[in-house]
Amino acid sequence: MAQIRDSFKLIVEYTWLTISVISIATATHSAFKSGFTHKDTITFILMSIISFFMYIFRRNIRKRNS
Repeated sequence: MAQIRDSFKLIVEYTWLTISVISIATATHSAFKSGFTHKDTITFILMSIISFFMYIFRRNIRKRNS
């Protein structure tokens, strides 16, 4: 049971990292297409930053509990 729980925590951790990478790629595309001050660009940059910090947070918790 503990192995399933650890696997789930790892999946959630990498999901946050994936969201961060996709968001920064979308923000870059939006910045070149619409400019850096466009609302979508700013939204995707913020989403990327938040999701990256969630990845770091989850990773630290996982390593601390291991």
